[in-house]
Amino acid sequence: MAGAPDISNVAGCTEKNEIAGSKAERPAGDTTCTRFWNRRGLDADAYDLRAHEAEERELTTLIQKIDTSALASGATHLHHGVLCSIPTLQYDGETRSEVAALQFLEKTKVPAPRVFDYSFEDADNPVGVGYILMENLPGTSLSWSSDANFPRRKIMDQLADICIEIQKYLFKQLGSLDHPRELHRAVDAYLVHRFLLDLVPWILPPSAHGETDFYLKHADDKGDHTLVDDDFNVTGIIDQEWAHTASAAHAFDSPIALLPVSSFYNGVNDLGDDEVALAEIFEDKGREDLAALIRSGRLQHKFAFCCGHDLEDWEGFLGLFRGLRDGVGVDGGLD
Repeated sequence: MAGAPDISNVAGCTEKNEIAGSKAERPAGDTTCTRFWNRRGLDADAYDLRAHEAEERELTTLIQKIDTSALASGATHLHHGVLCSIPTLQYDGETRSEVAALQFLEKTKVPAPRVFDYSFEDADNPVGVGYILMENLPGTSLSWSSDANFPRRKIMDQLADICIEIQKYLFKQLGSLDHPRELHRAVDAYLVHRFLLDLVPWILPPSAHGETDFYLKHADDKGDHTLVDDDFNVTGIIDQEWAHTASAAHAFDSPIALLPVSSFYNGVNDLGDDEVALAEIFEDKGREDLAALIRSGRLQHKFAFCCGHDLEDWEGFLGLFRGLRDGVGVDGGLD
């Protein structure tokens, strides 16, 4: 596409790498990345084209490092001598986090792939890169924004059941399973950090203060983490690499897929139609507590988007930051 920008080095718009036949995926800040480009008159097709080209360049280098025969040999051994081949590999720098999340989910009723084997990227790894050998679940990834005619309420009903299942399992420590990210713009980052800390009492509901029970949160729940079959039955929840423990107020607020992200850039705190529908589903299931977390979660979403946004995209961050301040009303009408 003539004139399309090179996004290969744009902060906050990294892609997930898959060896074959995959479309570039944006991270949990996917919707803000899209907004970043839309503010410049670019559509999603332009973004996806350039993202795919950037992905292909990275994969060309990556593939040269991988010893697929060593990986196939390991899989054959695990399969008790049944010959295995490696048609498709997935490389992810968050291997440790995803393995931990998937192994935890194995003891729950949440549909997620089983982990058969894994290795991190170190000198003792014969394959050459970190990898996970996991169960191949049936179904295809759900594209929430583009599949206009799929039964949204049916999917949300099943996602509500998954939330109810996850709530059964408590953690006594709060934190991310991800590796900490390196911060740039140190002074700005510090000032933002101080402001966000001071804002916490405004953001969290009263029930969250002093909370000691935490729950697993899927931090990349933008829709395509959900696998569905031809009848739109949920067959699996994947992409757990950014999973972390969180308070109930954050763990069970609206999935990213349901958010009207454009409103995050102004002071509007209203829920989107899909969020209202999810809250009603929880109420129908007798879980008014989870419905209340959906209905009160808007400011927490704005807060989380600010915390997770890459400060290298300073202009994009300032838009979110202003939307958060306006939503809380902390400036008292000052310009």
